[in-house]
Amino acid sequence: MTENEQISKILELWQALPETKPLVHVIPNQVSAAFCADAMSASGARPVMAGSSLETGEITEHSRAFVANLGQPSREKEAAVRESLLSAARNRIPVVLDPVGAGASAYRLQLAGSLLSLPWKGIVKGNASEIYTICTGQLTHQGVDSIGFGSPELSPPANPLFSGRILAVTGKEDCILDDGGQRIILSHPAPLSHAIVGTGCAAGCLCGCFAALTEDLFLAAAAGLSFFSYAQSRVDDLKGYGSSKLHLLDFLSQTEADGFKRYLQSILTYQSGGRTK
Repeated sequence: MTENEQISKILELWQALPETKPLVHVIPNQVSAAFCADAMSASGARPVMAGSSLETGEITEHSRAFVANLGQPSREKEAAVRESLLSAARNRIPVVLDPVGAGASAYRLQLAGSLLSLPWKGIVKGNASEIYTICTGQLTHQGVDSIGFGSPELSPPANPLFSGRILAVTGKEDCILDDGGQRIILSHPAPLSHAIVGTGCAAGCLCGCFAALTEDLFLAAAAGLSFFSYAQSRVDDLKGYGSSKLHLLDFLSQTEADGFKRYLQSILTYQSGGRTK
Protein backbone atom coordinates (compact mmCIF):
# COMPACT_ATOMS: atom_id res chain seq x y z
CA MET A 1 0.00 0.00 0.00
CA THR A 2 1.35 3.43 -0.93
CA GLU A 3 1.53 6.50 1.31
CA ASN A 4 -1.44 8.11 -0.44
CA GLU A 5 -3.44 4.92 -0.04
CA GLN A 6 -2.66 4.90 3.69
CA ILE A 7 -3.89 8.49 3.97
CA SER A 8 -7.09 7.66 2.09
CA LYS A 9 -7.77 4.71 4.39
CA ILE A 10 -7.21 6.86 7.49
CA LEU A 11 -9.68 9.44 6.17
CA GLU A 12 -12.23 6.70 5.49
CA LEU A 13 -11.92 5.46 9.08
CA TRP A 14 -12.23 8.99 10.45
CA GLN A 15 -15.38 9.63 8.42
CA ALA A 16 -16.89 6.31 9.54
CA LEU A 17 -16.37 6.92 13.26
CA PRO A 18 -19.26 9.37 13.91
CA GLU A 19 -21.48 7.40 11.52
CA THR A 20 -20.84 4.07 13.26
CA LYS A 21 -20.65 5.33 16.87
CA PRO A 22 -18.93 2.19 18.19
CA LEU A 23 -19.21 1.22 21.84
CA VAL A 24 -15.70 1.15 23.33
CA HIS A 25 -14.99 -0.17 26.82
CA VAL A 26 -12.28 1.68 28.73
CA ILE A 27 -10.70 0.88 32.07
CA PRO A 28 -9.23 4.35 32.66
CA ASN A 29 -7.22 6.00 35.36
CA GLN A 30 -9.09 8.52 37.47
CA VAL A 31 -6.77 11.41 36.58
CA SER A 32 -7.73 11.41 32.89
CA ALA A 33 -11.00 9.45 32.78
CA ALA A 34 -13.35 12.39 32.17
CA PHE A 35 -11.08 13.96 29.54
CA CYS A 36 -10.75 10.62 27.72
CA ALA A 37 -14.52 10.10 27.73
CA ASP A 38 -15.02 13.62 26.36
CA ALA A 39 -12.39 13.12 23.65
CA MET A 40 -13.96 9.84 22.54
CA SER A 41 -17.47 11.28 22.54
CA ALA A 42 -16.35 14.40 20.66
CA SER A 43 -14.79 12.17 18.00
CA GLY A 44 -17.97 10.15 17.52
CA ALA A 45 -17.52 7.02 19.65
CA ARG A 46 -19.56 5.85 22.66
CA PRO A 47 -17.29 5.28 25.66
CA VAL A 48 -18.26 3.06 28.58
CA MET A 49 -15.97 3.40 31.59
CA ALA A 50 -16.18 0.33 33.82
CA GLY A 51 -13.48 -0.84 36.20
CA SER A 52 -14.88 -3.51 38.53
CA SER A 53 -13.65 -7.05 37.95
CA LEU A 54 -17.22 -8.18 38.69
CA GLU A 55 -18.37 -6.78 35.33
CA THR A 56 -15.41 -5.90 33.10
CA GLY A 57 -15.28 -9.20 31.22
CA GLU A 58 -18.98 -9.02 30.41
CA ILE A 59 -18.82 -5.39 29.28
CA THR A 60 -15.81 -6.05 27.05
CA GLU A 61 -17.66 -8.97 25.44
CA HIS A 62 -20.44 -6.64 24.29
CA SER A 63 -18.16 -3.80 23.14
CA ARG A 64 -16.46 -3.24 19.79
CA ALA A 65 -13.04 -2.57 21.34
CA PHE A 66 -11.34 -2.48 24.74
CA VAL A 67 -8.81 0.07 26.03
CA ALA A 68 -6.79 -0.65 29.18
CA ASN A 69 -5.03 2.33 30.72
CA LEU A 70 -2.63 1.08 33.40
CA GLY A 71 -2.23 4.39 35.22
CA GLN A 72 -2.97 4.37 38.97
CA PRO A 73 -2.50 0.59 39.22
CA SER A 74 -3.90 -1.54 42.03
CA ARG A 75 -4.61 -5.22 42.64
CA GLU A 76 -8.31 -4.66 41.92
CA LYS A 77 -7.53 -2.85 38.68
CA GLU A 78 -5.12 -5.60 37.67
CA ALA A 79 -7.87 -8.19 38.17
CA ALA A 80 -10.36 -6.07 36.21
CA VAL A 81 -8.02 -5.58 33.26
CA ARG A 82 -7.12 -9.26 33.25
CA GLU A 83 -10.81 -10.25 33.07
CA SER A 84 -11.33 -7.90 30.12
CA LEU A 85 -8.22 -9.05 28.26
CA LEU A 86 -9.26 -12.69 28.58
CA SER A 87 -12.78 -11.79 27.43
CA ALA A 88 -11.34 -9.88 24.47
CA ALA A 89 -9.21 -12.88 23.52
CA ARG A 90 -12.21 -15.24 23.68
CA ASN A 91 -14.49 -12.94 21.71
CA ARG A 92 -11.98 -11.55 19.19
CA ILE A 93 -12.33 -7.99 20.51
CA PRO A 94 -9.42 -5.67 19.60
CA VAL A 95 -7.42 -4.27 22.51
CA VAL A 96 -5.35 -1.15 23.16
CA LEU A 97 -3.02 -1.52 26.15
CA ASP A 98 -1.49 1.73 27.43
CA PRO A 99 1.27 0.93 30.00
CA VAL A 100 1.20 4.37 31.63
CA GLY A 101 4.33 5.08 33.66
CA ALA A 102 5.70 1.56 33.13
CA GLY A 103 9.15 2.74 34.18
CA ALA A 104 8.02 4.57 37.31
CA SER A 105 8.05 1.54 39.61
CA ALA A 106 8.84 -2.16 39.70
CA TYR A 107 5.17 -2.97 40.25
CA ARG A 108 4.08 -1.11 37.11
CA LEU A 109 6.72 -2.89 35.03
CA GLN A 110 5.70 -6.28 36.43
CA LEU A 111 2.04 -5.49 35.78
CA ALA A 112 2.65 -4.49 32.16
CA GLY A 113 4.69 -7.62 31.50
CA SER A 114 2.08 -9.88 33.09
CA LEU A 115 -0.79 -8.42 31.05
CA LEU A 116 1.24 -8.41 27.83
CA SER A 117 1.83 -12.14 28.30
CA LEU A 118 -1.89 -12.88 27.88
CA PRO A 119 -3.06 -14.02 24.39
CA TRP A 120 -4.98 -10.95 23.21
CA LYS A 121 -4.75 -9.21 19.84
CA GLY A 122 -4.28 -5.48 19.51
CA ILE A 123 -2.14 -2.39 19.97
CA VAL A 124 0.44 -1.50 22.60
CA LYS A 125 0.50 2.29 22.82
CA GLY A 126 3.12 4.02 24.94
CA ASN A 127 5.60 6.85 24.96
CA ALA A 128 9.26 6.22 24.21
CA SER A 129 10.14 5.95 27.90
CA GLU A 130 7.45 3.34 28.61
CA ILE A 131 8.35 1.18 25.62
CA TYR A 132 12.06 1.44 26.49
CA THR A 133 11.34 0.14 29.99
CA ILE A 134 9.28 -2.82 28.74
CA CYS A 135 11.92 -3.74 26.14
CA THR A 136 14.91 -3.49 28.49
CA GLY A 137 13.46 -4.07 31.96
CA GLN A 138 15.25 -0.92 33.16
CA LEU A 139 13.22 1.44 35.34
CA THR A 140 13.41 5.18 34.64
CA HIS A 141 11.66 6.44 37.83
CA GLN A 142 10.54 9.59 36.00
CA GLY A 143 6.76 9.50 36.26
CA VAL A 144 4.46 9.13 33.28
CA ASP A 145 6.15 11.55 30.85
CA SER A 146 8.75 10.83 28.18
CA ILE A 147 11.12 13.62 29.18
CA GLY A 148 14.66 12.95 28.04
CA PHE A 149 13.66 10.49 25.34
CA GLY A 150 13.80 11.54 21.71
CA SER A 151 12.19 9.95 18.68
CA PRO A 152 11.44 6.24 18.99
CA GLU A 153 13.59 3.66 17.26
CA LEU A 154 12.35 2.93 13.75
CA SER A 155 12.57 -0.84 13.97
CA PRO A 156 10.37 -3.38 15.75
CA PRO A 157 11.79 -4.16 19.21
CA ALA A 158 13.00 -7.72 19.64
CA ASN A 159 10.65 -8.52 22.50
CA PRO A 160 8.28 -11.50 22.41
CA LEU A 161 5.69 -9.53 24.39
CA PHE A 162 5.03 -7.44 21.26
CA SER A 163 4.89 -10.37 18.83
CA GLY A 164 1.83 -10.25 16.59
CA ARG A 165 0.80 -6.86 17.96
CA ILE A 166 0.95 -3.31 16.70
CA LEU A 167 3.32 -1.00 18.55
CA ALA A 168 2.41 2.71 18.67
CA VAL A 169 5.27 4.72 20.17
CA THR A 170 4.76 8.41 20.88
CA GLY A 171 7.46 11.04 21.22
CA LYS A 172 8.88 13.94 19.21
CA GLU A 173 7.76 11.78 16.33
CA ASP A 174 5.10 9.09 16.61
CA CYS A 175 5.95 5.71 15.14
CA ILE A 176 3.52 2.88 14.39
CA LEU A 177 5.16 -0.49 13.73
CA ASP A 178 4.20 -4.09 13.11
CA ASP A 179 6.47 -7.09 13.46
CA GLY A 180 6.59 -7.49 9.68
CA GLY A 181 8.67 -4.32 9.26
CA GLN A 182 5.82 -2.04 8.21
CA ARG A 183 5.87 1.42 9.83
CA ILE A 184 4.25 4.84 9.71
CA ILE A 185 6.10 7.90 11.02
CA LEU A 186 4.11 10.96 12.09
CA SER A 187 6.39 14.02 12.16
CA HIS A 188 3.91 16.29 13.89
CA PRO A 189 4.49 19.95 14.81
CA ALA A 190 6.03 21.08 18.09
CA PRO A 191 3.74 20.35 21.06
CA LEU A 192 1.98 23.03 23.08
CA SER A 193 4.25 24.87 25.50
CA HIS A 194 1.98 23.70 28.34
CA ALA A 195 1.50 19.93 28.38
CA ILE A 196 -2.17 19.11 28.97
CA VAL A 197 -2.65 16.26 31.44
CA GLY A 198 -4.36 13.26 29.87
CA THR A 199 -3.53 13.86 26.21
CA GLY A 200 -1.50 10.66 25.93
CA CYS A 201 -4.31 8.68 27.56
CA ALA A 202 -6.86 10.24 25.20
CA ALA A 203 -4.75 9.45 22.14
CA GLY A 204 -4.67 5.81 23.22
CA CYS A 205 -8.44 5.83 23.59
CA LEU A 206 -8.83 7.17 20.06
CA CYS A 207 -6.69 4.29 18.80
CA GLY A 208 -9.28 2.06 20.44
CA CYS A 209 -12.14 3.91 18.75
CA PHE A 210 -10.65 3.28 15.31
CA ALA A 211 -9.72 -0.31 16.20
CA ALA A 212 -13.46 -0.87 16.69
CA LEU A 213 -13.98 -0.16 12.98
CA THR A 214 -11.37 -2.28 11.22
CA GLU A 215 -9.33 -5.47 11.42
CA ASP A 216 -6.32 -3.44 10.21
CA LEU A 217 -5.01 -2.42 13.62
CA PHE A 218 -1.86 -0.91 12.12
CA LEU A 219 -4.08 1.57 10.31
CA ALA A 220 -6.29 2.07 13.38
CA ALA A 221 -3.28 3.11 15.47
CA ALA A 222 -2.14 5.53 12.77
CA ALA A 223 -5.64 7.01 12.54
CA GLY A 224 -5.94 7.50 16.29
CA LEU A 225 -2.57 9.17 16.77
CA SER A 226 -2.76 11.35 13.64
CA PHE A 227 -6.31 12.55 14.31
CA PHE A 228 -5.49 13.53 17.88
CA SER A 229 -2.26 15.18 16.73
CA TYR A 230 -4.21 17.20 14.16
CA ALA A 231 -6.63 18.48 16.80
CA GLN A 232 -3.69 19.44 19.03
CA SER A 233 -2.02 21.29 16.15
CA ARG A 234 -5.04 23.56 15.79
CA VAL A 235 -4.98 24.78 19.39
CA ASP A 236 -3.59 28.31 19.72
CA ASP A 237 -0.43 28.08 21.85
CA LEU A 238 -1.13 31.55 23.22
CA LYS A 239 -4.25 30.31 24.96
CA GLY A 240 -4.16 29.40 28.64
CA TYR A 241 -4.11 25.85 29.95
CA GLY A 242 -7.84 25.56 30.61
CA SER A 243 -9.04 27.07 27.35
CA SER A 244 -6.52 24.99 25.38
CA LYS A 245 -8.07 21.83 26.80
CA LEU A 246 -11.57 22.95 25.85
CA HIS A 247 -10.48 23.99 22.36
CA LEU A 248 -8.85 20.61 21.85
CA LEU A 249 -12.20 18.92 22.49
CA ASP A 250 -13.90 21.39 20.14
CA PHE A 251 -11.47 20.58 17.33
CA LEU A 252 -12.00 16.84 17.79
CA SER A 253 -15.69 17.39 17.11
CA GLN A 254 -15.27 19.95 14.30
CA THR A 255 -12.57 18.56 12.02
CA GLU A 256 -12.93 19.17 8.28
CA ALA A 257 -11.84 16.52 5.79
CA ASP A 258 -9.73 18.85 3.61
CA GLY A 259 -7.77 20.19 6.57
CA PHE A 260 -7.14 16.74 8.01
CA LYS A 261 -6.04 15.44 4.61
CA ARG A 262 -3.54 18.27 4.14
CA TYR A 263 -2.20 17.65 7.64
CA LEU A 264 -1.72 13.94 6.94
CA GLN A 265 0.09 14.73 3.70
CA SER A 266 2.47 17.01 5.58
CA ILE A 267 3.35 14.70 8.50
CA LEU A 268 2.92 11.07 7.41
CA THR A 269 5.67 8.87 6.03
CA TYR A 270 4.97 5.23 5.23
CA GLN A 271 7.74 2.64 5.13
CA SER A 272 7.55 -1.02 4.24
CA GLY A 273 10.55 -3.22 4.95
CA GLY A 274 12.73 -0.14 5.47
CA ARG A 275 11.71 1.56 2.22
CA THR A 276 9.87 4.89 2.10
CA LYS A 277 6.85 5.04 -0.21
